[in-house]
Amino acid sequence: MKEMSENEQRFRATLSQLNVYEQQAQILEERLALLNQMIEETRRATIALDEIKSMDLEHEVLVSLGAGAFLKVKVAEKEKVIFQIGAGVVVEKSIDDVRAKLSERQGELQKELQATAQQLDAVVRRARELNRQLQELAVKVSEERGLK
Repeated sequence: MKEMSENEQRFRATLSQLNVYEQQAQILEERLALLNQMIEETRRATIALDEIKSMDLEHEVLVSLGAGAFLKVKVAEKEKVIFQIGAGVVVEKSIDDVRAKLSERQGELQKELQATAQQLDAVVRRARELNRQLQELAVKVSEERGLK
């Protein structure tokens, strides 16, 4: 069995690196999708709070139960809402306080989204460079084997 040339070894190492970067890019893309989903959910919650604040008591609304199921309810309280502060802990807060918290949360999510997008951009640039190197190495390996 013929030993691998230095170019063949570099080709395999570069290919392995490229695979790692492609996996990282996929993870970052999934993270971006999740962050976008969380930002949209925060935006919708803020809109819903504004609508509730302007409603009359006893106004009938539909509340999503998830999976396409809804329940008709009448607004009995429009000054306070139950708000999850983390780890399954909920508190009763004014709509304005919750709006402020949602706005803060959305800002944090936007920053994380931007940082993740920058990470993805760096990973993609590096993967393109590795891909370019692979093409050059493939030509060298082909020439070494007389396959040009």
